Amino acid sequence: MHWAEGSASPPLGNYLRHAVMLPEERRIAAVADESRKRLQQVFEAIARQMEGQAYLASDAFSAADVMLGLTLMLCRQVGVLGSGMPTVLAYSERLAARPAFQKANAD
Repeated sequence: MHWAEGSASPPLGNYLRHAVMLPEERRIAAVADESRKRLQQVFEAIARQMEGQAYLASDAFSAADVMLGLTLMLCRQVGVLGSGMPTVLAYSERLAARPAFQKANAD
């Protein structure tokens, strides 16, 4: 569970700051680029972990999936997770299809 917050979320936070949130004049393109590369490494690690199973820990949904779900949703929303990582995208879509996830993200 810690991996989601300690490894997956930090590059997303840096990317969001330097590609989306900060005023244009305060953004550092190199930070956004490096963060995008680190996110690709995160996606590759997730894809390796997902080989032969539906969720992170096994074929059963677990707290590890809860922890990673928000990060992947945000990655999809800002366009850093797309069709180039089909295993991770499909996993993210499975998480987003869960009724509790939809309820938690309803506005």
